[in-house]
Amino acid sequence: MTTFRYRMFEHAAKRLKMKENLSVSGDERTRFLAQLRSHQSVELPYKYLRKHAEVGTFTSRNCKTLILTPHENPSGIGVLYLYGGGFLNPPRMEDYKLAVTLMEETGCDIYFPLYPLFPDHVMHETVEGVIGALEKMAGVYPRGHTAVLGFSSGASLCIYTWMYLMHEGMDLPMPERWLLNSPVLHIPTSDSEAEQMRKIDAVDPVLPSTFFTEEGLCGLMYEREEPRYRYLADPLSYTLSGIPRTDLWYGTHEVLSVYMNEVIRKEELEDLPVTIHEGTGLMHCWGLYSASKESRETRKEYITAIRELAV
Repeated sequence: MTTFRYRMFEHAAKRLKMKENLSVSGDERTRFLAQLRSHQSVELPYKYLRKHAEVGTFTSRNCKTLILTPHENPSGIGVLYLYGGGFLNPPRMEDYKLAVTLMEETGCDIYFPLYPLFPDHVMHETVEGVIGALEKMAGVYPRGHTAVLGFSSGASLCIYTWMYLMHEGMDLPMPERWLLNSPVLHIPTSDSEAEQMRKIDAVDPVLPSTFFTEEGLCGLMYEREEPRYRYLADPLSYTLSGIPRTDLWYGTHEVLSVYMNEVIRKEELEDLPVTIHEGTGLMHCWGLYSASKESRETRKEYITAIRELAV
């Protein structure tokens, strides 16, 4: 059963044409991407951020990163915040507000990379932007005092970055606790995954199943990626043994929930430290939004997990 809050979000998503915009395929993708470029550069909300935090910036590996530190009561914890947006869109105000909330509630420092976006940058270049933020975090915090919070493509980016470090032989520590919401674990989707996604498509107000297919935008991202880096798009085909303690959130009303069973099989096969949180009747990345009871409860889970790092 869908909730009233879900219906409210569904209405907002339709008004913003979220799903419609991401449904383009084939030749339509070129037109869509040409229009998208003008929306990828937006003014950062410095006034809001400086009201709540000390704001620093640095640029490394073609990526600008914000560092938000609390005005008082720092906890000595560093959190890497990886926003969603399908590798296409810049962060939204909801991301900045949640980052500030986490900082104020836990005393953590927030590292917020504004990573390079598609189509001007391909997947491994986006990963390298995140690595620039990790290099800045390295050695700053005691062992066990770092985490990553990721949403959608940002959650995927966490896993892709870990894979890149492993495959490319880079000795750089990842955060020791992963809090990942709706990561994409196979691009483009297999025939079986695409069929399962189509069955959920009708109740997902944000993401169309088309987006993840060979003909969709994710298929184009895979096509344009250099062949040697295409392993990034398929984490489930490689070992994930050695990943840190990880929490995954998927809603039943999102097409990406098809990955839950695949993750469970992977978890059992490789004895992974993964906990899956299934949101019944909830949509994609519900924890990002503060308006619903379910969102507030999930945010408390993020906060608790981050606070535990200081113990």
